[in-house]
Amino acid sequence: MSLNSITRAKAVVIAPNGERITRSEKLVLLNLADFANKDKGDLAWPSVPKLAELSLMSERQCRNIIRSLTRKRCITCEHRTNPANPTVNLTNHYRVIVGQELPQVGKKSAGGGEIDCPRGGEIAIAGEPVLRTVKKEPLIKPAADAAVVLCKRLSLKGKKNQAAIREVIELEAEKSGQAQGKIAGRMLAAWESDKGRSMNGGFAWPKVAFFTSGTWLETDHFLDFMHPRRTIEMIAGDGR
Repeated sequence: MSLNSITRAKAVVIAPNGERITRSEKLVLLNLADFANKDKGDLAWPSVPKLAELSLMSERQCRNIIRSLTRKRCITCEHRTNPANPTVNLTNHYRVIVGQELPQVGKKSAGGGEIDCPRGGEIAIAGEPVLRTVKKEPLIKPAADAAVVLCKRLSLKGKKNQAAIREVIELEAEKSGQAQGKIAGRMLAAWESDKGRSMNGGFAWPKVAFFTSGTWLETDHFLDFMHPRRTIEMIAGDGR
């Protein structure tokens, strides 16, 4: 096991080529780092079936993930063959290279193989890992997902409903200058308080109509009058 490889694998969120690391890729990357042998230059040589088993995926998906990690410049993958019989494949050599220097392209490894990725891919280029920072975020986030999350909280299904809710959020954001996540929190608080009933009558609004008709703004203004805005945000779970 190589603590250095594991530390770098844990820290990376954005790959050196600028793409985001998926959950499946992160799991395979961590398992490869766990197999790394610090006495062998941080090389790892688990079999694909074993790596797939530990990563809770099929062998085919595992091979695709390896190629993807190589393309994203997170690992190197050395395809090896038996020197006595080149038609016989040996287990690949992997190295987690995020944050460390990369051997030159075409350089021969200690086993005599070319440093490359089997069946396509490109040599990874070293890059500094992107460290994850912890900060307090609104419950409904980010702005691009505010409508989707709000629809989920309201048990609304269908792209048409999402589009209608998104339009309301965007219009209010443009008018008020507030973040879309905060507006979605206000909308949720209004619905939870009013439950779709008009403030000046007993008519029960359908969920989407409650927002598209602007009725939610009446409840929102009422809540703002009765309680400080901070209370409304806490009701909505939208943070401070």
